[in-house]
Amino acid sequence: MSVSLDATYENGVFVPAEQPPLKEHTHVRLHVEVREDVADRTAGIVGFSGTLAEYLEIAKMSEEGPLQG
Repeated sequence: MSVSLDATYENGVFVPAEQPPLKEHTHVRLHVEVREDVADRTAGIVGFSGTLAEYLEIAKMSEEGPLQG
């Protein structure tokens, strides 16, 4: 059986975003794929000459939903 779930690594433990369909004490093998945010994934694609504050505001808006032109 294969299950994919999102999780956060906190205090040395992987905390799943939702309850996995597994019995307690089930042994599993984890493959960890770090999920980057939109700003990190797209950094450098388009030249940007604004300030750091402007960049962070644009990155915040892109995480909240589609940008309006």
